[in-house]
Amino acid sequence: MKPMTTSIDPSLEQGGGLRSHVQNAARFLESRVGDSAVNPRAEWRLSETTSGSQAVQVQVSDEGVSAEATFAPHEIANYPFAKDRLYGLWFDLLGKRLKLHDDRIRELAASDTEG
Repeated sequence: MKPMTTSIDPSLEQGGGLRSHVQNAARFLESRVGDSAVNPRAEWRLSETTSGSQAVQVQVSDEGVSAEATFAPHEIANYPFAKDRLYGLWFDLLGKRLKLHDDRIRELAASDTEG
């Protein structure tokens, strides 16, 4: 088990004060994940919506699965809201990881009964 590796895109410096909100959210996510994953990673980047507005995207990954969320500037600035969304994002990732492990176990069980 390893602590989460976090990367924050330098372009967030140009995001009108978004970087400090992203750093707060990243610290929260790191503290919640702790040592509960094999090789967890979070990548934060500045993006643009279809209407041209700024947004923050975060992708979390671990063991070959990933999940992504997009935050409007006012959403990432609202710490309680951001925390709730990050919990949901991490639970989505855990669900995908559980399914991946379940699929692997079923494959092994099927190959064991065939042999």
